[in-house]
Amino acid sequence: MADDRVRLERDQQRLVQAVYDSYRGTGNWPTFDNIDRQLDRGRWPLDAGKVLRDIPDSILIPSPFAATNPDQPLKLKLEGIAACKGSDEDVSLFLDREPPPRPRKPQLTYPA
Repeated sequence: MADDRVRLERDQQRLVQAVYDSYRGTGNWPTFDNIDRQLDRGRWPLDAGKVLRDIPDSILIPSPFAATNPDQPLKLKLEGIAACKGSDEDVSLFLDREPPPRPRKPQLTYPA
């Protein structure tokens, strides 16, 4: 997508990436409760309900109200998917265009 994408703050990016990663791993959109518990653990715990309130409407369905229903699935809009690492192929499939070329690993050659 173009450079006019919404810029997410670090915690917003973590939440959106967690939603995307969960969807890619299971094929189902995660619930608020799943993401909240996941982000509440670890080295840098995150209050998903607080972060969710400030995520732009162009990123996530539903916007700020998922925290009131722990079973509410969190679904990303196309712009939300595009904001995630590893999403180029998914975005390209949605837009029905060729995905960007994958970076090649450098080949080490030694003189003969």
